Amino acid sequence: MFNKGAMPPATPEDANLLPDTELQSIIESHGIRADTTVVVYGPTLPHATRIIWALMYAGVDDTRLLNGGLTAWVAEGYGTESQPTHPTSVDFGDTVPGSPELLVEADEIEGNLDSPNTVLIDIRTFDEYIGDDYHDYITNAGHIPGALFQDWTTWIEGDNTFINFDIISSEWHGLGITEDKSLRFT
Repeated sequence: MFNKGAMPPATPEDANLLPDTELQSIIESHGIRADTTVVVYGPTLPHATRIIWALMYAGVDDTRLLNGGLTAWVAEGYGTESQPTHPTSVDFGDTVPGSPELLVEADEIEGNLDSPNTVLIDIRTFDEYIGDDYHDYITNAGHIPGALFQDWTTWIEGDNTFINFDIISSEWHGLGITEDKSLRFT
């Protein structure tokens, strides 16, 4: 769903969303239609959530996260298999992107920076937020003026599960991030 590369990305293209036609082709090659329920897990929550976002952007109606990943699955006593699965390619059944509003471009963010109804949230680590931890290809370190800082790593428990959303919601309400706001994440 994203350009292939090491994570963290070695170049901007490694973690960028593929063009719509390529994204649709990859999704179809995995046997996924717009009306398929897809449960995603990965080596880390950021990997899995980026894939979920790409599927939602494409228009997959029902995407879910296996909170805790394979470790949680096995801990619950569920089985695993070691042979690869070879899905049959299908027609997606809809136009990609199905939810283009999930992709926000820089000009839209810039145009809404002063809007009282829009909240820009920078969810990177604190070192990234202040411009101290960057990959070689990033030349403009720091954050967008006015962006609220919310380090995504604080939302993860030691067992690779997300903390309860009520805790996150409470933190957000304390920052003025409420349901009536339009949220944009960087």
